Amino acid sequence: MRRRYHAALTLVALMYAVAGSETALADMKCRPGPDHYASGHLCTAGPIEVGVIEGYDASTEKTLDSCGQAWEGHILLFKWSVPPKDIDHCCVDKVFVDKADGLKCRWELHKWDGARWRLHKSLGTSCSGAFWFTENEAITGYEVLAYVDDKANYAEDGPEQGSTFSLELCEPAVVGFQQVEGRSGTRDDPAAVGVLYFRYKWSSSCGEGGNHLAHLDDATIREYVDYQLSTGPTDFRLWPAGAWSQDPQKAYADKFASKGSATAGQLEDGHWPGPYLLQGDIRDQGFVRAQQYYQWAYRVPGPPEADETTGVEWVKLAGPLTILRGIYKDYWEFVDDQGHTLYRALLWLLEISKAGVENKVPVPLEQP
Repeated sequence: MRRRYHAALTLVALMYAVAGSETALADMKCRPGPDHYASGHLCTAGPIEVGVIEGYDASTEKTLDSCGQAWEGHILLFKWSVPPKDIDHCCVDKVFVDKADGLKCRWELHKWDGARWRLHKSLGTSCSGAFWFTENEAITGYEVLAYVDDKANYAEDGPEQGSTFSLELCEPAVVGFQQVEGRSGTRDDPAAVGVLYFRYKWSSSCGEGGNHLAHLDDATIREYVDYQLSTGPTDFRLWPAGAWSQDPQKAYADKFASKGSATAGQLEDGHWPGPYLLQGDIRDQGFVRAQQYYQWAYRVPGPPEADETTGVEWVKLAGPLTILRGIYKDYWEFVDDQGHTLYRALLWLLEISKAGVENKVPVPLEQP
């Protein structure tokens, strides 16, 4: 009898233990409360997770460095290093489930005005990223700001999360200026006498090739020629007035000026007996010396003669390159088609030279 009594007690204890376990398991299940959402879910908000902003130059196909430089005239792309996410902890059918909540995003561009940061423009509301075409934007500092907030489909979150990408916008510059061709003759006729032909090329500081040359649309290239008052055997005053089409002592703007857009990427330069040297009454021999420079600057509109009054700081690319033009008497060999000398004669010769290239030709001068 005692044995049966103890067995009954043990069975009752086990029944209570099982009942208690069921109660504990039931307590581990979730129950939506009266403030649950229309979806029938009771959710606890998880923190919004964001990465950092990454920048990419679509024009150069290179990654941008935050707090680095970017080029005016380029297309810049920005995105999150990892896609932002918001995981809420929800009660669904009495079971806890992690659910990805919806997000709302915005991108802003802020600009430094010299005193403080100001909102410059909106870059959109896509959570995938944003782009900025920097054409004609001011050369200063910028900040790209990205914000992510919770759409609260399940649970309200705390304050929106954000990140910043800083950069300094720079104007592409003319670099790599170099002579690629220099010879006597013209571009189409290398055998032409009395003239010289040169060709130069350059590139953009934001990259090589034609696509990047287009980004030099705010840069101007010019040729600057200074006819110096030299002394000794190069004294232009050895030439009578009839040898000049204009007074050589006039200002530079009255001498020679030429400029154009740097987007061309190259220029051709031909040198002739002029512009001031004429075939006229020459009684003396001598040379006229010109100093030539190639230069560039930003945004220089108007005719070349206006350059001297704009206060623009031109940047030297090449020079001074000495151009010599002169007339003197010397023997000239007349040759046949096979290069054989037919005869030599003492003639007036016109010579022009620059950068180690020279060309000369007899000048039929009429004596008074």
